[in-house]
Amino acid sequence: MGCLLAMAVYCGGCAAAAATQVIPMVFQAATFTGVSVGSAVTGKDPTEDEEDTAERCDALATTPPYMAELINNGDGEALRGLILGEQGGKPKWFLSTTVTSLAALQFTPPLSAVEGDSKNRNFLAYTAAQPQNDRENNQLVAFLGSFEAGPGVLSIDGRNYRYAWVKKLPCFQPAQ
Repeated sequence: MGCLLAMAVYCGGCAAAAATQVIPMVFQAATFTGVSVGSAVTGKDPTEDEEDTAERCDALATTPPYMAELINNGDGEALRGLILGEQGGKPKWFLSTTVTSLAALQFTPPLSAVEGDSKNRNFLAYTAAQPQNDRENNQLVAFLGSFEAGPGVLSIDGRNYRYAWVKKLPCFQPAQ
């Protein structure tokens, strides 16, 4: 009987220790679910404040990462470069004359297909994964503040870049 009592106390202690590990995860999951539902309803991250948004947009305006819009030309899908400029006193994204075939770029893992309706606009943001100077470092800071990096890397001329596909440009509208 004493042995059974000792075993119950011992196992009860294990169960209590396990419960102290599991209970915080349950509360985190509930909090995450609440934040996700709240974000879906409002369309805005509840932890995001106006000052943070202004800082991120300032960083983006100062040293934007490389940007491009996915287009269809006669040869298939391509990327047309975007340049941040000003129109009517407001920053805007302008199309450049630079066009690069999407097939010519090396994505690791390879892109299966760019998602989305061809009637909708899709944009690519990318920046050096390992900055080599202050400008590239500032581009990386602006990129990380405004985009969620993709699951791999984009390689151009032997250099690796972080990238993100987005349906809407952050902070500034495209020029018309």
